[in-house]
Amino acid sequence: MYPHFGEFIKSKSLQDRVIGNEAWCQSFPHCLVTHLTQIKSDHSLLLVNITPNFKLPRGRPFRFLAGWTQRQDFPNIVKNSWNYSGDMFSSLNQLTAGLKVWNKNVYGHIGFRKQKLMKSLSSIQMKLERSYSYSLAQKEMNIREELENVLSYEELLWKQISRCGWLKLEDRNTKFFHNRVMYKRNINRITALRNINGDWLYDPEDIQEEAINYFQKLYGERPSRLEKLPPSRFPPLENSDIDFLQ
Repeated sequence: MYPHFGEFIKSKSLQDRVIGNEAWCQSFPHCLVTHLTQIKSDHSLLLVNITPNFKLPRGRPFRFLAGWTQRQDFPNIVKNSWNYSGDMFSSLNQLTAGLKVWNKNVYGHIGFRKQKLMKSLSSIQMKLERSYSYSLAQKEMNIREELENVLSYEELLWKQISRCGWLKLEDRNTKFFHNRVMYKRNINRITALRNINGDWLYDPEDIQEEAINYFQKLYGERPSRLEKLPPSRFPPLENSDIDFLQ
């Protein structure tokens, strides 16, 4: 931008940057760069904090994971967890609770589960190299199949989180999706906020309070009235869909 100062034109542009390669971003995924106050130069000193004190958000919203549909028992889980009693909100909460329990029992922490399977596979392969056993060979085949399912689920999970729909799932692109997620999280993270008085807030609790106050004033001055949606605007369900939900 070029703000005018009398007969002079002062050219200003944000040229101070910190550059890091892929290895750096993976080693310090939460690093924070702060531009310090300019004193004698028209450039700012850069303060790089590799271990900022971020508080992880709690109570993340429920998300349907695409990898669930790969399991053959998933339709039965939905049928057993779904019980429509006339209250859609309560029925969805019941379904959500059932899916959360099922996901925890089947997949758990996907990273730990993958690591455990790989250790088991490596141990069995070492035993097979010393002495062949049909039971061990069968066990190796079962673990390979289970590990393949976990890897496919992990890839779909990272692809969904990264919201990258243009890349086809041919080879394992988990690393690419993971890096994309880390980049999006850093871009979307709010580390500072300027209030109406022009003061900068850096404490997470102060930022949260300022955001709540802003939206309360924005939407709380004129209470809105929610009208019932006309049922004719929505297409009716097919008989097969009704049977599935029941």
